[in-house]
This record gives sequence, structure tokens and C-alpha cells, in this order.
Amino acid sequence: MDSLISIFLKISFSFALFYLVYWFLLRNETFFRFNRFYLTITLLISIVLPLFPLRYEVTVTPEKPQPIISIINDNFQSFPEPLHAEAQAANWQEALWILYVSVAVILFLRLAIQLLAISRLVLSCQIKKIDGLKIVENEKYKVPFSYVNNFY
Repeated sequence: MDSLISIFLKISFSFALFYLVYWFLLRNETFFRFNRFYLTITLLISIVLPLFPLRYEVTVTPEKPQPIISIINDNFQSFPEPLHAEAQAANWQEALWILYVSVAVILFLRLAIQLLAISRLVLSCQIKKIDGLKIVENEKYKVPFSYVNNFY
């Protein structure tokens, strides 16, 4: 379960980085086909990249061997009592999981509210069919938009 959470967080973080690159460099470009290609490829890379872990080894050699007793005495004098490290790690993972789920729930609720607004608009307005296209005439939204083969 912990590895699944870390994979979801890595996927979200990598896609957020790719999206920031898109937002700052490509959003105003008129090459829409390239923009779609970039977003699709970065989504796939964001999903695949966390599945291959990056690990490296660091080897540290001591400069001069010291007597073990002096090392133990020095360490115990300046060593505080350990605070439940496992509990702290679990709290951070739980907090990240709660944050991830709460953002997902908020975004899902926002999507549901917007879809309800569009469905109310379809039910309350007059619909015309022109050349196989459904045009919903409304007074509320002055800027035209389309959603699921309907034009508003």
C-alpha cells in the first residue's frame, strides 16, 4: 500500500512538472497538434517513469580508525532520546495520502457541479438542430462553447 501511494505521488509530481513546462512555454503557441502531442507524451512518461526506480550507491571510507569505546562515549553523550521514527514516517505518509485524496475529491466535485450546470442549461433552453448539429440557445453565456456534440 505504501509503495502504491508513493507511485501515485511520483506520477502526480512528474505530471505537474511537465504541465508547468507546458504552461510557461507552450500554452500560447498556436501549434495545437504539437501541444496535444506534448501533453499526451508527457502523460505517458509521467506514468512510466516512476515504475523504474533510480538508485545509486555511495561508499564512505573512514579516514582514521578510532577506538570503539571513544566513539560510543561521544555518541551517547550527544544523542537525544529517539522519538518514534516509525510513527512519524507513518504520519507523513498518511498526511500525504489524505492530501492526495482530498484534492481528488474536490476536483471530482467541481467536475460534477459543472456537468450539472451544463445539463440544467440543456434542459432549460431551446435546442435547434442544424445540419446534424445540436445548438442550444441561451442568454446566460455570451461566449459560445461546445460539449458532447452540443453547441451553446
